[in-house]
Amino acid sequence: MIRVLARSCCAALLLAPGPALAHGGGPDRLLPVDAWPLAAMLLAGSLYASGLVRCRRRLGRWPKAHSGPHIAALGAGFALLALALLSPLEVWSGEILSAHMIQHVILIALAPPLFVYGRAEPIMAGGLPGPLRRSLARGWLRRIADGLAPFATPMPAALIHAAAVWIWHAPLAFDAAAQSPGLHFLEHVCFFGTSLLLWRALARCARDAAAIPGGLA
Repeated sequence: MIRVLARSCCAALLLAPGPALAHGGGPDRLLPVDAWPLAAMLLAGSLYASGLVRCRRRLGRWPKAHSGPHIAALGAGFALLALALLSPLEVWSGEILSAHMIQHVILIALAPPLFVYGRAEPIMAGGLPGPLRRSLARGWLRRIADGLAPFATPMPAALIHAAAVWIWHAPLAFDAAAQSPGLHFLEHVCFFGTSLLLWRALARCARDAAAIPGGLA
């Protein structure tokens, strides 16, 4: 599964050379979509499918934490990301303000809560190769996650997300992202990733009142 995934991602990147990935597209584009988001979604989807199958084999049943509603929410989240990044909306967002705003609403307010409810991370971690999976569980990746834990509360997460949105809409960063497919993809990763951090912190507060910062309860 991992080898097939790697080949698919490499093919997606190789089929779309640099000039064909300019924001807004062009006549020499070999793929109807940008390669970076396509490769990222192939990676995430393949890791989730691989992890789900591995859990099924190990437990002899599907994970209880992944019921039909969670899988449906995750599928809807992937569908929204595909709409935002792999559809004509991505091209229109460089030319039409309303399309640009719809794309950002999807990346910030619609897809992230669906991923949070879908509980994808543990299953995707289970789809990683053995060495990476063990490192995630008890190695340096775990230490990094522990060090970032204080930022996974509503107020710091909200500030981080607001800073990401503000920075990428500053004229210099905005223009640079419009000219560079790599920076444009990084912009979307920042929007989605910081929003995911915020929605996860809010969901934790909804489950545990003790996690709500003083003065906000």
